[in-house]
Amino acid sequence: MLLDTSILIEIEKRNNFIIEQLKDIYDKRQDAPAVTSAVYAEFLFGFLKQKKSFPQILEVLECIEFDKSAARKFAELKMDLEKKGKEIPLFDLITASCAIVKNAMLVTLDAHFKAVPGLNAHYFNMPEKRKF
Repeated sequence: MLLDTSILIEIEKRNNFIIEQLKDIYDKRQDAPAVTSAVYAEFLFGFLKQKKSFPQILEVLECIEFDKSAARKFAELKMDLEKKGKEIPLFDLITASCAIVKNAMLVTLDAHFKAVPGLNAHYFNMPEKRKF
């Protein structure tokens, strides 16, 4: 199970809805959460930019590297998406490529991953806040 940056942000915010959903996925799959090197860099950059201390969650998660097989998949996907006139952020495309070659499920809040063919992803829909 690969966690996208959007999920790490919600964990850091202590979003109980997301945390409980992740526990349910883990209980069903027994698949330890991990991140890609792109997610690691993107999440860490956000903390550095805000002058916050190193996020502890990054210490406990396995980091999947962007290797040659993921790079080949990235190039194929980028070409395919460009032909279709669809683009997603580069770090997200790197993450999707890693998920595909590692046969991992990507957990995300970002719907733009739906444009990536062959990606096994779980999309969370945040519950709407009630207005009174």
